[in-house]
Amino acid sequence: TFTRSNDTATRVNSSGLIEKVRTNQLLQSNSFDTTWANTDSAETSGQSDPDSGNTAWKITETVTASGATADIYQNISTGAGTFSFYAKAGEITQMLVFFAGAIDGVYFNLSTGAFISYYNTGSVFSGYSSTSVGAGWYRYQITLNTSITRVTIFTAAANNFIHDTVSGNGFYLWKTQYETGDIATAPITTLGSAVSVGPVANLPRLDYSGG
Repeated sequence: TFTRSNDTATRVNSSGLIEKVRTNQLLQSNSFDTTWANTDSAETSGQSDPDSGNTAWKITETVTASGATADIYQNISTGAGTFSFYAKAGEITQMLVFFAGAIDGVYFNLSTGAFISYYNTGSVFSGYSSTSVGAGWYRYQITLNTSITRVTIFTAAANNFIHDTVSGNGFYLWKTQYETGDIATAPITTLGSAVSVGPVANLPRLDYSGG
């Protein structure tokens, strides 16, 4: 019996191709009212998702006081990797994804998927991108070259992490993931622990590189 999880092990298979373990290190990756904490926001499930289901969430503001922030966040102590998620504009058409530990973040236009600006210098990022998946949804990915201690998603407005102070305004979110590597792979749904999948998950590190 052999168990492997949350690492970057690879092997060469019989076709000469490299295989690796994929691990989503975020917990409750599509349940934003559980392991995720919030500040001045509410999370509502049962929203239409890109797969024609109803497993997406709406993240809305709940406080109208000037200077308040509205966000959800999860503490995660991990190294360099790629954060990915699906998002769609609602009343709010902009978000800020901020990474504690790296002390920087990225603003995106949720209506177009376009990059707006960095929160700080952008030096901790190796790249970012967004891909349209239809019906106004985009899959975003942000690759970091340094370790982080928290992921925070703000309902930002006017290129500022302070929200627009209209209670009930928000945007839609679906399937978050943080994984080792510089490419966002297919989403892995997690519950109370990280989940590893792939052809070498829980297998000894045997390969065919010598024939």
